[in-house]
Amino acid sequence: MSMLRSLGVIVVFLATSVAGTAQMKLFDNFNTYACGYTDSATFTLQASAHIGKIQVWYHWRSHESSVRYTIFRNKQAVGDGVLSRGECDPYQDAWCLADDSAGMNLDRGTYTIQTERPRVCQNDGSGGVGFVKVFGHFTRIHE
Repeated sequence: MSMLRSLGVIVVFLATSVAGTAQMKLFDNFNTYACGYTDSATFTLQASAHIGKIQVWYHWRSHESSVRYTIFRNKQAVGDGVLSRGECDPYQDAWCLADDSAGMNLDRGTYTIQTERPRVCQNDGSGGVGFVKVFGHFTRIHE
């Protein structure tokens, strides 16, 4: 039984490590406390990964549906894109997800997403950095 359980863990691990498989959450610092604004959100990857989707919690202006962003590592730009207005809070319709299907490979390390306008939610629960979720899959087992 123990051997079968170990084999099952290996199969699940390999399934989440192979390109083209379902995305898993690689980073998430969202919480339910009140927000202030910032123009950036920071996340850390524990291993090299293919990033399939990025989400930040963003306070949208009326009729606004997209915002540009740049990803930095050690103050060097490593990617950019456009976040699109996604699912909103049912009680505060200006607070919505800002999504992008990033489709980029990033090495292990700490990254900062900077938006063109300072409307990303941040609070003490997120360590004072913007709320961000990163989805994808790890590309290396060991580094």
